[in-house]
Parts: sequence; structure tokens; C-alpha cells
Amino acid sequence: MKNNEQSEQTEELYFQVWRNPIYKGGLLSILTPIDWHTLTGLAMFMDGEGRCYPGLDTLGKVLGLKNIASVSRRIKSLEQKRFEGHPVLTVKRSKEKNEKGTWQFSNNNYKINPLIITIFVAHSTTLGRRKHQTEDLLKQREKLLKSFTFFAK
Repeated sequence: MKNNEQSEQTEELYFQVWRNPIYKGGLLSILTPIDWHTLTGLAMFMDGEGRCYPGLDTLGKVLGLKNIASVSRRIKSLEQKRFEGHPVLTVKRSKEKNEKGTWQFSNNNYKINPLIITIFVAHSTTLGRRKHQTEDLLKQREKLLKSFTFFAK
């Protein structure tokens, strides 16, 4: 999957966190709050197999980080964490040649452990709730706009 296709996919992406890894498996005792923040940031880009391909700049923006080195440190931390004997995050780093023939790093390929987070098709109640919330927000906005009085000069 190419990065363009992936960014289009994220518009209607829902992901689910399995309760048992947290409740029974002690996942949150393994992951720091920063690890969890990074993992959910990555999850915004994943496909049905748990693969995701955001660039470090893009991931940094999602996480609110300006320094790519900080993003890299977070990824390395997640890479070292294991849940039920499996890595929480697997990273495949790749290189490609630029126009000058020099090797440079390209986007990493990530795979999130499906025992922790997966994507799912939105349930009708989820879609209904989202529609209802959107309608409520639009009504509130309209009400607010009507409450303002504008004077023409």
C-alpha cells in the first residue's frame, strides 16, 4: 500500500483495543504512557494487517513532536517491548538510492501486534452515533451564529 492510499484510508478508520491485554495481560504495565501515545499515533495509519507506513515527519506531527530524533526514540522503545512473547511493534527499515546514487533512509514499515490493536468496520451504532453528534454540533453552531448580532455600517 502506498502512502497516498493510506492517508485516504485513515478518514474512516476505526481501531479497537482489545481489553484482555490491558485487563488480564498487564499491557499498560509494560508500556509507558509515551509508548501508548506513540502506538495509538501509529494505529491511525494502519491497514487491516496492522501494517503502517507513515514517515517520521508525519508521525511527529500526529504526536505533536517537532524533533524527528524524538519520534525515532519512541519507535525504538516500542520495538523493544514484548507482549505475550511477541513484539508490540515490528519495524522494517529500508533504504533507497537518491538522484545522486547515494543510499538514504526511506519510510519505515511498521507492523502493530494484532493481539493489541486492530482495525474494524464501523458498527451501525458507531456510525449512527457519529451522525447524531455531527447533527448536534451543526445545530449548536447554527444557534450560536444566530445569537450574534451583526451591524452594517
